[in-house]
Amino acid sequence: MIPLLVIPVLMTAQDVKPPLCIAEEQGIRAELLEVEDLFQKAYSLKVRFSGERARDYKTVTVRISVELGNDHWHDLPPFNLDPREKSFRWTQKTKKEEIEGFTGKAKMQILATEFSAAALERMQETEEESRRLAEIKKQPKNVRALLEAHRIRVGLTDLQVLLAWGKPTSVNTTVTKQGSSQQWVYATGDYVYISGGKVTAFQTSR
Repeated sequence: MIPLLVIPVLMTAQDVKPPLCIAEEQGIRAELLEVEDLFQKAYSLKVRFSGERARDYKTVTVRISVELGNDHWHDLPPFNLDPREKSFRWTQKTKKEEIEGFTGKAKMQILATEFSAAALERMQETEEESRRLAEIKKQPKNVRALLEAHRIRVGLTDLQVLLAWGKPTSVNTTVTKQGSSQQWVYATGDYVYISGGKVTAFQTSR
């Protein structure tokens, strides 16, 4: 067997072209890497996305302006891209004069963004958790750590159970001569028994 010979290729600063322009908005960074004239009948644009929130968006609307001649700028039509693709090449048919005389200078603006469904759900969960923690701070000090850890104990109020475990999937009410009591049922298989607004017993596998 002939051994495989690997020859490293050194990249110089000239081999890596800087982006023509950059636009940043709400944690996303768009770089215009290339504007190519395709036989003066179309132009090809290559855009790269990065940033800590790039994958939170399903659509980013950008507008690119190119310089044609001496300080004469032409706005290309806005277009929508999916930043989750990381690198995107878009080809648009155009008239000859729309790209003729391109000097290599360009500007880019992010006009609008649309969050993905997963990102919206994650933001909603974060918002709900923030409200939960804010409400826990209003509770007595001796139960705050317990509620923050999503744990309960006998003697807690029904509100404190909600802060710890959230809303039950169903509630069973028992009425006797002595009064009424409730059984809170959770999808996790946990049960909480409440009488007079306080926890009298609970069953959990957590």
